[in-house]
Amino acid sequence: MWLVEASGVVSHSWLVSGRRGIPAPGTYRVFSKSPSSAAGPTGGLRLGHMVRFARGQRLAIGFHAIPTARGRPIQGIDELGEFRSAGCVRQDPRDAATLYAWAPIGTAVVVTP
Repeated sequence: MWLVEASGVVSHSWLVSGRRGIPAPGTYRVFSKSPSSAAGPTGGLRLGHMVRFARGQRLAIGFHAIPTARGRPIQGIDELGEFRSAGCVRQDPRDAATLYAWAPIGTAVVVTP
């Protein structure tokens, strides 16, 4: 993942985990943000620094910190870069906080194949 400033300069980059082909390649826009949200069948997963940019079949798709269940991460930071998500884009919690602060509503998100 790259954060690209209006000048075209890449200011930050890091590995993420998502799902192959979801969302489809294209240009999207950040449409909502939450400091924390919940997911999973019972809402037991906690997603820090959620930045939503696409709409899936049932739920919004966004960037967020590696989910936690009962306070423990469900994925290791060393596993970022692997396809491990149901659709959202998982990040190191520090990187998720950086993106959350960097991207206001309306920020362009370009998904490449």
